[in-house]
Amino acid sequence: MNWSTLPTFCMNLRNLPTFCMNLWTLATFYMNLGLFLWNQVQCMLCGNLLATGIGDMLKIATDYKAKVFGVALKDRAAILPAGHAADAAYWWDTSAGHFISSSYYMDKLPEWVNRFNKTVRVKPGTDIKCSPEGVTKTFQMAKAVLDNEQLGQDDVTDMLAISISSTDIIGHAYGTRGAENKAAYMR
Repeated sequence: MNWSTLPTFCMNLRNLPTFCMNLWTLATFYMNLGLFLWNQVQCMLCGNLLATGIGDMLKIATDYKAKVFGVALKDRAAILPAGHAADAAYWWDTSAGHFISSSYYMDKLPEWVNRFNKTVRVKPGTDIKCSPEGVTKTFQMAKAVLDNEQLGQDDVTDMLAISISSTDIIGHAYGTRGAENKAAYMR
């Protein structure tokens, strides 16, 4: 599998042992189950996710006080780890040329996302998913989430799941050992 997902947790370290034992094991199981059940569903609605995601487990473990976000170029790569109870999942919409979300999470994008989109916008229809530029834009969006949603600023563990979708897409298009994939990793 050529997929790279980086769940990033912002937390007070004194909570680490409890967090690891109670959350990580269960969340890994449920995440794998969610991937299995997701199968080939190509829909951007979190309601199609049939299992609890790792973000859901964190919400439950923190009595829904944690902030949980997913960022990726592909919808399912943002939604799966964030889960049903996430605050938001953001992914790239090639037809619009910027990041979007689903009405499942919110009625409209937060103003900070609209401002961010103006800085990273590309011509609608331009496919950045199969290029190193997609990696860069994913990390730029992840940084914008950290800054604007103030993750890790209190005693509650927060989660930002960053899925680097370009490596998967480039691997399918050019092979996993090609110069294109190396460029994506080195960027």
